[in-house]
Order: sequence, then C-alpha cells, then structure tokens
Amino acid sequence: MTLSTEKKQEIFEKFGNSKTNTGSTEGQVALFTQRINHLTGHLKQNQKDFATEKALVTLVGKRRKLLDYLKNKDILKYRELINLGFNDIYRYFNKSKQEYTFWDYFAGSWQKNYGMRIDHFLVSDNLLENIKTININQKPRGKEKPSDHTPIELEII
Repeated sequence: MTLSTEKKQEIFEKFGNSKTNTGSTEGQVALFTQRINHLTGHLKQNQKDFATEKALVTLVGKRRKLLDYLKNKDILKYRELINLGFNDIYRYFNKSKQEYTFWDYFAGSWQKNYGMRIDHFLVSDNLLENIKTININQKPRGKEKPSDHTPIELEII
C-alpha cells in the first residue's frame, strides 16, 4: 500500500506538529504504525506471503528502535504514543504477575526478586489476536555467569 501525500501530511500534522515535519520521531512512529496495521490486515488474508511477513517484522523492528529512542529522550511523548493503540503485550496478558527482565547484581537482587522489566513488546490492536504465547525466559539466569537480564519471548501465529 502506498500512502497518499495527503494521508502522510495528515499523519505528520497530527503527530509531528506540522505536515512538513516528516523527520519527527513521533510522526515516523505514527507512519510506521499505519503501515504495520495495513500489512497485518494483508497477512491475515494472505498467510503465505512471506515477503510481506519479512517486511512487517523489519518495520516493527524499526518502530521499536524509534520508540526506544523516544523513551530515553522524552518519556511523556513516549507514553502519549503508547496510548495511541499500542499494547505492552506482556502486561496485556499477565496483568497481575510481578515478573522482571532485569536484576542488578548488587545486594542479591536476583535471589530477593527485586527487579525491573526493561524489555517490552509493543503491538497494535490488530495483532493481539495473533499472539500465541509470551513469557519471560529466566533460564539464562541459571547459568554459571549469567547476564543481568533475561529475554521476553513472543510467538505470533
């Protein structure tokens, strides 16, 4: 799908504060989200379109990097964007769980389970029904010289 110039200008005016501000992080995230939503809908109808699936995964990765940048730069704008239809998928399915992905090495944080969840998957509403499983893999922490954090694993069907 090619977005029309008018549609792109509308997106950048709404999220980038000006229709000519095409380089703003917020505008780029909104544009990527629009494309991700379209590709997700396409893949629901064309499940064997592996080229589109690869493009979707690449686009989600690019959006993730921009969101990470925005989170470090301006947490309020990050939260504002998150509320535009993105879901923290782990929290969505595990509302009451207190699980973490990072434990400091000091003061026995791992043993006391004093941690933070610093790894996130953010997905649009269109993708929610395609989530098969999501979990935090704590097995790497059991190794002899473990990392200070563990991965979140997401399976999408």
